[in-house]
Amino acid sequence: MARARQRHSARRTALMATLTPQSPWNPRLGRSAMLATMIPFSMALAPLAGFLAGRWVGRWVGFEKAGSVIGLLVGLVAGAREAILIIRRLQQEQKSEQDKSGPGVDPD
Repeated sequence: MARARQRHSARRTALMATLTPQSPWNPRLGRSAMLATMIPFSMALAPLAGFLAGRWVGRWVGFEKAGSVIGLLVGLVAGAREAILIIRRLQQEQKSEQDKSGPGVDPD
């Protein structure tokens, strides 16, 4: 039991050492990566949700095929809009990061 606690404590200490301020891990980079990975999900899930919702409404109204097509188109537009908003947010964060680094600093 004591050995297990020592191993756990050693692992925790090693983990905390990797997350110190001197660590190269940047939380803003993690946020940017998270936002970038949201783009394919929004582009895939929005049309699917639109298709299913359109099919449901189409069945309710009596035009299943037309409802499916309209829902799919609405989903495609919604997915593209969300991707554009995410890209703009990433660009704003990158620009604010460059502004914080000061003038005369080459971003490359």
